[in-house]
Amino acid sequence: ATAIFARLDAGNGDLVAASAGHPPPMVVDGKAGARFVPVEPSPPLGVPGGVAVDHRTVLGPGETLVLYTDGLIESPGVSLSDGAAALLLAGREAAAAEPEELCDEILAALNQEGPRRDDVALLAVQRLAT
Repeated sequence: ATAIFARLDAGNGDLVAASAGHPPPMVVDGKAGARFVPVEPSPPLGVPGGVAVDHRTVLGPGETLVLYTDGLIESPGVSLSDGAAALLLAGREAAAAEPEELCDEILAALNQEGPRRDDVALLAVQRLAT
């Protein structure tokens, strides 16, 4: 099993994230930009010797943090890197959307080949512009 933990301070945008074999969070900037948070994953849960490492960054005003399960980027016959690239493209194309609409647009873009075969969870949290 994989997992990701993220803690966001909504006041100053400080974001701390740690991964146990989970794909990295994505940040959408509201202006057609999207990037992955470079969280170095530790081994999945239950694997001996796994030690999670915190990654720290700042979520800027108006930016949206997107957490998702691997089922969103995994698809038969498509590499994980191609699935991740498709997610970034979908994030860029929907960058100006509010969180709920952003999730809907990402799901629509990534389901064009048909519904996913694995479970998908998607969560978007936006830091309000000050």
